[in-house]
Amino acid sequence: MDTSQIRQKLLQQDDASARQQVIIQNAGYLDDDLAQALKAEADHYLRTKMRRSMAIAETILQMAAHTENPKQRALGLLARANVLSLGMGEYERALQDYNEAADIYRRAGDQVNTARAQVGKVWALINLSRYQEAQEAAVWAAQILEEAGELQPLAVLTMNRAISLGRQGDDTGALALFERARQLFAELGEEGRFYLPWIDQNRSIVLRNLGQLQASLEAAGRAWRGMESEGEMVEAARARQSMAITYLMLGRYTEALNLME
Repeated sequence: MDTSQIRQKLLQQDDASARQQVIIQNAGYLDDDLAQALKAEADHYLRTKMRRSMAIAETILQMAAHTENPKQRALGLLARANVLSLGMGEYERALQDYNEAADIYRRAGDQVNTARAQVGKVWALINLSRYQEAQEAAVWAAQILEEAGELQPLAVLTMNRAISLGRQGDDTGALALFERARQLFAELGEEGRFYLPWIDQNRSIVLRNLGQLQASLEAAGRAWRGMESEGEMVEAARARQSMAITYLMLGRYTEALNLME
């Protein structure tokens, strides 16, 4: 039985005890490739099927407990932390998992993965309004990721730093970082295309705050179309809301009301 078959068999199980039996029966095949494949699966379902993503994260942790492999545990912790933070808004609990995962990588001398673990941690800290901690973690991680050529986590980290500055009222600084994040996502090609509407969504807010109302409308419009094409209908609604607020500021009340509706 290969990694793909075991992965599928694990994903088909509905409860922890059934997954445990699969793990025990296939103890000789529980390698890091399987853990990575499961982590990728958990990330895939993160925004669409939160419970499934959490179940996969718990599966990785079950596997790691059986193999006593700390790197596999780190992957499981990161997968669970992402669900807790991005899916459930349980930022304190997520921080515990992000920190433990980072500690595992740090003890192993793995600086790059220690830095990658900071990306989700920074987002959780931002949502807890712990901006100074977020900034310190982000600056350190950004340097490591840039030196290693890890563009995807660096781009997400840069986007999160921009959001943090925007929430603190530094719209000029936020706009500069959003532009940097856009460049990084563009360099990633197809892999980065998914994130571009999120950049535009957030840019539309800081552009409006800076009085650049037409540019704000254009950014929100791109976000709206991009979100809908990805099936992200809630985020598309937020983009329409952003446009409506800008129309309100322009005195274009009918267009604002239509978008709000």
